[in-house]
Amino acid sequence: MIVGSGLLAKAFKEFVNDEEILIFASGVSNSLETGKKEFQRESNLLLNTIRKYPDKKLVYFSTYSIFEKKAEHRFYVNHKLEMERLIQKESKHYFIFRLTNIVGPGGNKSTILNYLVSRIKNEKVINLWKNATRNILDVDDLLLIVKNILKGSESKMKINIANINSFKVSEIISQLEMFFKKAAILNLIDKGESIQIDISEVEDDIKKVLTPAKQSIEYISLLLIKYYSK
Repeated sequence: MIVGSGLLAKAFKEFVNDEEILIFASGVSNSLETGKKEFQRESNLLLNTIRKYPDKKLVYFSTYSIFEKKAEHRFYVNHKLEMERLIQKESKHYFIFRLTNIVGPGGNKSTILNYLVSRIKNEKVINLWKNATRNILDVDDLLLIVKNILKGSESKMKINIANINSFKVSEIISQLEMFFKKAAILNLIDKGESIQIDISEVEDDIKKVLTPAKQSIEYISLLLIKYYSK
């Protein structure tokens, strides 16, 4: 069963008739959202869904940003933590997947790759934190990783899912410049830090899906060809 209609819901469409697993993919997608109504809508829908289908295994998508100190005061991050607590209190069977930056067809305009692509194509300045890194994962790879985990794990789990490696934002931009044959307009800022995501619990499941190429900066080129060639 699937609740939702966005990027994640479409990627997990094969679960639409699943009698055991419920994919909840109807959350607030914009991490910069501040509207209380949007967050309350998700909270109400999630609680009602859990109570309506108490015996299904709930799959909920949270965010790895809950571990970032610079993001701990954002509405989105605090909301995700509240949803995690709600699930732990109300659900008998659940998987909470804390996700990295997901890339797919369309998706939210504020996601890192969509944002950078838009800035370069429209010749807008990018404020580049020189030391910043981002972790990128194709939504199709996410689906395969989640399926691996669901096969071999008990429920009531909180799991980080991410690429084996994170990439410097400057390296990502270089890949975009080569792909679009267009130079980015950069405002370099001496800030940022490397993102470290603990995926040790499911690293074997991730490595079954992510080839060495997908663990390298070449992954960005593959994603650009796949989703931005039109």
